[in-house]
Amino acid sequence: MKKGFLTVLVLFVMASASFGQDVSRKRIADLIAVLEKDQSKVVDLVKLTGRDFGMRPELWKRWLDKTSDKQLTQITERNRRAEELDKEWHKFALGFSGLYFGSLRNDSAAMEKAKAEWDKIRKESKEPEAWSGFATGIGILRESGDRTKAAKSFREVFEQTPLSHYANGADELATLLDRMAEEDKVWSEPKDLDKLDLQERIKYHMYHLRNVQAEQWSQPGTCHVLFPGFGIVADSKRKPNAAIELKKIGQDAIPVLIEVLDDRRPIRSVGYWRNFWPQRTILRYQDAAIQILDALLPVPFYRESSTAAYLSNESPEVRYQTITRIRDWHRACQGKPEPEKLWIAVKMKPGIHPTIKLLKALAKEHGQEKEVVKELHVMYQSLHRVYRPFIVELMTELGDESKVGEILEMLDKNEFQKYFSERFSDDSAAFLNAAEAAKRLLKKYGKGPNKPGEKK
Repeated sequence: MKKGFLTVLVLFVMASASFGQDVSRKRIADLIAVLEKDQSKVVDLVKLTGRDFGMRPELWKRWLDKTSDKQLTQITERNRRAEELDKEWHKFALGFSGLYFGSLRNDSAAMEKAKAEWDKIRKESKEPEAWSGFATGIGILRESGDRTKAAKSFREVFEQTPLSHYANGADELATLLDRMAEEDKVWSEPKDLDKLDLQERIKYHMYHLRNVQAEQWSQPGTCHVLFPGFGIVADSKRKPNAAIELKKIGQDAIPVLIEVLDDRRPIRSVGYWRNFWPQRTILRYQDAAIQILDALLPVPFYRESSTAAYLSNESPEVRYQTITRIRDWHRACQGKPEPEKLWIAVKMKPGIHPTIKLLKALAKEHGQEKEVVKELHVMYQSLHRVYRPFIVELMTELGDESKVGEILEMLDKNEFQKYFSERFSDDSAAFLNAAEAAKRLLKKYGKGPNKPGEKK
């Protein structure tokens, strides 16, 4: 449980990556100027300010122009005191969840103790007030879609509790929702969807991604725009789910979806780690885009780092590495045959599981077994040992059993367990999944006096 709590804490507190950094207007303006020429500098802006407006200088300028010197000073203080303030929030979160669990128990003494702790937190900390305002903003956005009203609620969180855990995210959301409210005012609904041509339909559904309401119906679980949840109707005429409609359009929608991978505008879908933990992730355009692209591209380029992760709340390094990888792949694939597109994706190293899927397609759908086996041997030697069972499983499917014995030896020595504490960005449970893959090989080949890799 402790590991889970820390994972969720890291996901949201973007400012914690900026301990001690001074947030001056000139420094931000200089970085924005550089961003216009070098989009990779967006990571520096995110880590400095605790906000993310994508690779879009005009949005960064808009935010900076509307942010007072006093507020920049408050952001600097938040950076300098990040470790201390994050511990305060964690104490609040434990108290919040303790109150929740206390209400479920038939134990009056435990409940009184939880209430006393909660009352103490409310007196000493601004976090309960900040969470209340943040949750109110989420409720307004989800239920009514009133972006002006939601922006007001989020802005009050930043203005009234500027050092709170929720302040940076609330300020970012307020800025983006104000911009979206302006877009709503000039948007004109078409009279007849059936009369729109392809590009007009794509534009229509891209606009309406903002109105997608998907539910997370399990915990752990994911809020997914293509699987909206129980009780949510996707009526293509009355109330279409824009995400599902874009998936139906297919390949023609890919370029526009790739374009918005850095688009932080919020939609009306919300995910969470656990319902008793005071943390919610408002999905963004980029989250909807990556979820749709995962269904349209040859392989998913993004794998969540935890059960509470979305592209929008990953570390800025992971987020923009993923975006850059997809955009580079798409650019490199123009005019290329399908097998070459898949090899380009392999060379971009999208992660062990996407790579295995790509190689399997190359071998079984495009007749490139020999080339794939050669690549698997390179991966076996060059990648972390925890990935070897996945690699060898595909090797055996293609007739190469030369490494089976080594995997069974790793399993016999319980080697995978020692990787428990290591963090792998493309598989949050790599040690466990690797052991399961090795067990499948054991079941298939067994043990005995036979040579390694040789069937009994």
